[in-house]
Amino acid sequence: FVLHPLWVRCDMSDPAGTTWFGAEPVCMGRKVTGVKLYTVTCKGSAVDKKSFITLEELKQEHKKRHPPTSMGIKGSARFNLFGSTVVENTIIESQSSVTVDFKWSHVESILEAPPLSSTATLNIKIANGDMRNPMFEMYRELEFLQTLANGLKTGETEWLEPLENTPAVDLTKAYLQELQNTVKTLQDQAAETPQTSKLKSE
Repeated sequence: FVLHPLWVRCDMSDPAGTTWFGAEPVCMGRKVTGVKLYTVTCKGSAVDKKSFITLEELKQEHKKRHPPTSMGIKGSARFNLFGSTVVENTIIESQSSVTVDFKWSHVESILEAPPLSSTATLNIKIANGDMRNPMFEMYRELEFLQTLANGLKTGETEWLEPLENTPAVDLTKAYLQELQNTVKTLQDQAAETPQTSKLKSE
């Protein structure tokens, strides 16, 4: 059976302010080896709205400093969904990041949440080997193959740090067996095609 990714939208009523909870399968080749869980939380505004002037006060202040002209107000916001983390007041930078930029018109208040009518731009920056990347398992497999290829050239192999208990020899055998099965399937399909066309012509 196929195990599809599952994402559930939450109402942020828990202490952590959870907005999304997700589960995605972790695959090794065609076999599902586990499930990776994701939690997306939102702390809300980092600044107390009461410390800011209201939107109307801002408009009046603008009119005082500038001659009467037509005024246009637009809103923008950036949300950091995935990237640098803070541990004990220390920022740990990440080479991978996901941010969303929102832009909208018809602003009603300072620090308002982006309305549904706003346009959103998703900015994704991914670094090779990031364990939080959904493609990390494939990256590890490609890295493993690169190590094997280098070993064939140089005669020396530097084995990667294992992430599971399966020996590297067994992994290599399983991968080669999978490749052989794929080649055999393709050869069988190629052999069946001429026979099918011959039967049709007869």
